[in-house]
Amino acid sequence: MAKLDDVSWHAGGDYFPPGLPDENGATHIRFFVTWTIRNDQWSNFLGPAIAAGIEAVRSGQLSGREFLLQQCDGKLLTEMLKPEFIPFAESYYRRKFIRDYQRTLEAGLTSDYLVEDTETNYRKIAVVIEQRFNDWRIRGSRPWWQFW
Repeated sequence: MAKLDDVSWHAGGDYFPPGLPDENGATHIRFFVTWTIRNDQWSNFLGPAIAAGIEAVRSGQLSGREFLLQQCDGKLLTEMLKPEFIPFAESYYRRKFIRDYQRTLEAGLTSDYLVEDTETNYRKIAVVIEQRFNDWRIRGSRPWWQFW
């Protein structure tokens, strides 16, 4: 079981601004989780007990951040994603997602932990995730140097 991210890695860490609620350490993870759920890349790893939560995120009735904190213990694990999506998630989330997140949403803020957990911000980063995923599917999982 590979862990892609965990709120505990952020909240209270060296770069986490003092005085912010711990859930601000989950906002960036929330946007990725929401995208995976709304784009049918979420697995049934956590079982049927969270089906209502998944549907609430899909419909916009529940924030992906609330879902992450309440249903996933603040953790994003590869097993929570569909097997065919895991290679993309491991590559993109670990290497490029935070940079995309910062470029897309952090303008004018002193920390990426100050990005607001809003549907508007989700829509902005969702466009970027979608483009990265489409590029990855076109390119496939081949290394960049392998062109044949």
